[in-house]
Amino acid sequence: MARQREPRRPGPGRAEAGALPDLRLPVWQFVRLMVQVEETLAQRPDPAATKLSKAWSDVWSELDAELAGLGETDSQAFADLMMDQEVVLEAVSPDLSRAVEQLLTRVVRTMRASLKVAPKEEQRAEDLRFEVAELEKTLKTLPTA
Repeated sequence: MARQREPRRPGPGRAEAGALPDLRLPVWQFVRLMVQVEETLAQRPDPAATKLSKAWSDVWSELDAELAGLGETDSQAFADLMMDQEVVLEAVSPDLSRAVEQLLTRVVRTMRASLKVAPKEEQRAEDLRFEVAELEKTLKTLPTA
């Protein structure tokens, strides 16, 4: 299962008939997903988080290291990577897709709770509303079998 990053393009990847579909996530969404995986596994065993960790930990480690380096040296390149590029996860099984759905749903739930508790910081609230809306779009377009 090859993984790559490339500039964002509209719409989900389409698989050939019978082939497993690709999952294309903006880098920031993949970061949210994998942070949720880490936080979940730190609290308790979780089958969905374990599946994603096993499947994509190598991609996550590489991307996390790159983001950390850019965060310290090049804020523009960091922003470009986070917002304007995608992680392409090839041949995503229905099982992995369901795990993504479960974990991203948790992310959205947590973000919605944050909006209710601390909406005073307007820019932060606006950013959260944007992220929630984009994650909800992603949830609707996840590949299924």
